[in-house]
Amino acid sequence: MPNSILKKNPTLIIVTTLALFEIVLYFLTKNKTLLNQFQIFGINIHFYGILIAISVLIAYLISRSEVKRRNLDIDFFDSLILFAIIGGVIGARIAFLLFSNNQYDNFADLLNISNGGLSIHGAVIGGIIAVAIYGFIKYKKIIEYLSISMPQILLAQAIGRWGNYFNKEIVGKPSNSFLAMQVPSSDVPAQYFGYQTFLPVFLFESLILVAAYIIYLILKAQNDKINGIKYYLISYGVIRFLVEFFRSDYQPIVIGLDFAQIASILMIVFAIIIFNNTNLDKSAK
Repeated sequence: MPNSILKKNPTLIIVTTLALFEIVLYFLTKNKTLLNQFQIFGINIHFYGILIAISVLIAYLISRSEVKRRNLDIDFFDSLILFAIIGGVIGARIAFLLFSNNQYDNFADLLNISNGGLSIHGAVIGGIIAVAIYGFIKYKKIIEYLSISMPQILLAQAIGRWGNYFNKEIVGKPSNSFLAMQVPSSDVPAQYFGYQTFLPVFLFESLILVAAYIIYLILKAQNDKINGIKYYLISYGVIRFLVEFFRSDYQPIVIGLDFAQIASILMIVFAIIIFNNTNLDKSAK
């Protein structure tokens, strides 16, 4: 990798190291029983939630640094991110509930996200709607802010996928491969009851997301005004569409595709049609 690219994007070194760390950590722990929560003053703290919070913080800090470098309105950006998080969480939960087969006994269970139950596609849609509303209220154009921020979602998702590891979720089909991970009988998908080791689809997706983010950083070093919105929507859309085929919980609903795949196709089409000719040089003035 050329030294000039590394100088422009020192984050490349950190992200590449993260990918290597993921691989090492996985092979050291894949056959061990891991706690997915702990208690502090009687309050259950889930590793899933911790990783989501860490991933959001990292994405925010990287994006904020870039906003500052471009001399954009940093206070507006901070408020924008707050709205994005609120809208993203609401959208993620609503989308999950709409397409989930889970049964809930009371309203409190509908709001409980401590063990997961969030849709990435719903989070993206909810976040974009929220920042669009805030931008409209403040009479501010948001395209460049989104273009700066959205590629970092790839990195955040890569980190967040490890929350699924602690919950023993997002696995593939049973396998005796050296790549396979041990899954407790209580977490084994119903259709594969009796099997113990499964392919780590969560890890595959996480590493591919990291690779996509590294590619973005390289492209950005060559073209500082790369359309980050378009890059994120297309790259994540393609990744998620393909990964779905390998998940043990894959449940096609229309034309042999599941909800995540249909949403991914719509993301890709939306990006191509809407953001194909967006001029980022004039979008945040």
